[in-house]
Amino acid sequence: ALGRLVDLLGPSDLLTRVRADWSRCVVRPDGQGDVEVKLVGTESDAASTPWLASRITREAIEGLAGRRLLFHAAGLADDDGRVVVLVGPSGAGKSTATSHLCRHHFGYVSDETVAVDREGVITPYPKPLLVRKVSARPKLVVGPDELQLRPHTPPLHAHRIDLLRRDGCQPPRLYQVPLVESVLALIPETSALARLPRPLQTLCRLIVDCGGAWALRYAEIADTTGLMTALMDAQPTGPEEWSPIDLTPGCGVPARLADEAGAVRTAHVDDAVRVGEDILLLHHGRPVHLRGIGATLWSAARRGATQDELQAVVTKTHGEHPDGERLVGGAVQTMVERGVLARV
Repeated sequence: ALGRLVDLLGPSDLLTRVRADWSRCVVRPDGQGDVEVKLVGTESDAASTPWLASRITREAIEGLAGRRLLFHAAGLADDDGRVVVLVGPSGAGKSTATSHLCRHHFGYVSDETVAVDREGVITPYPKPLLVRKVSARPKLVVGPDELQLRPHTPPLHAHRIDLLRRDGCQPPRLYQVPLVESVLALIPETSALARLPRPLQTLCRLIVDCGGAWALRYAEIADTTGLMTALMDAQPTGPEEWSPIDLTPGCGVPARLADEAGAVRTAHVDDAVRVGEDILLLHHGRPVHLRGIGATLWSAARRGATQDELQAVVTKTHGEHPDGERLVGGAVQTMVERGVLARV
């Protein structure tokens, strides 16, 4: 499971049924696995359950946390090993898209978790799918062999990122998404992002290497086959400029600010990048998007600044405003409450 060996222990009849659904993940044991999972139940119980799939996936993610970008996504590969990563929350249609597109057009990589390293190499996870065969019934665990999904061709590398948006759009539409919007949409669909070194930089680099992120608006996945196959060879627009922000600790806050009322400094963040005039922060694992005077204030507060100094920088950058003092004061207070600025 994503490179982590999981030992499944239980009665042979249950293991036999699990093996059928997990056939593309089963390996011959070579010593003890990294973790053990015990199957429970009687002969009449379903062995390969959603609980088991969730448990194995959690163990797999924990094994790669901090070492890979982990997307809540499906992975579909062409015959050259180029993978389109279909990202979306639960209910976006990842499993349905996988079931349809991997029968004839793509190789099956995963329907739930896509792991990407710094070079864009993808670790496959061809687990069974959770599908709802009858409306309003619970989802069932169905193996990729039973669904007749095409196997993938190794090696695999990330080629396109596609945000699934099942919003009823007819006909379906595929379009590129700006970098800031892409990052903000992808962060909630990752696991353990903040445990990576330089997580925002890693994410921005992958998006640009994949030609930017795309969004697919659709109603029925069967109507998107042509768009999805064309996406692999589509010519993306030029990559947006972005740059990392050096967060190396400097000399600290100058002593002159110690007694200044309203003086602030930037608080600790996991990572920071600049995209055009905007700044993106990852703060305790959550994204913060700073624009306009927010970006100006954060940059000015890197080594600490008084309220008057902040006001002067904003006025110089954005011009005079009749209500400028109140606007700056309100923005600073909001950023302090959010935790990205701190009072000295």
